[in-house]
Amino acid sequence: MPRNPVHAAVPALAILAVMAQPGCIAHIARIQPAEHSLEGAGLIAGSTSVDPAVGQTIRQPLPIDLPFSAWEREAGVLARCEGRVTTPLPWWQRFPVDLVTDFLPMTFEARAERQVTYVPVPARDDDSLFQEASKHGFAHEVSDAR
Repeated sequence: MPRNPVHAAVPALAILAVMAQPGCIAHIARIQPAEHSLEGAGLIAGSTSVDPAVGQTIRQPLPIDLPFSAWEREAGVLARCEGRVTTPLPWWQRFPVDLVTDFLPMTFEARAERQVTYVPVPARDDDSLFQEASKHGFAHEVSDAR
């Protein structure tokens, strides 16, 4: 008995349907807020000011490298946090494996998270700051001679 040509095309159509729904890669970077956040705290992620009590989450298809700076002042003591969130480049996103994962009908995620952790900035007097700046070539004596 001859095979029905419609039934023969079904597997080919299924493969084309899967290929028409290409997979996706999502890079997700998250800056988690500090455990406690004061009213005078601040957070800058990249070049954007962000609410330090909420943090920042970025989702995009390309790898993320996001520097951030956070600060808070409590009872005259300044505390800072400098950090960077970088999403990884997993093995399934590298050639030649990415040729296969691009055609799978699912989303692959590469995640990275960093939490804001404040470190107190030591208090210094003007003389010690000037001495250290001079040692590194940044401060010079100002003469009054005109």
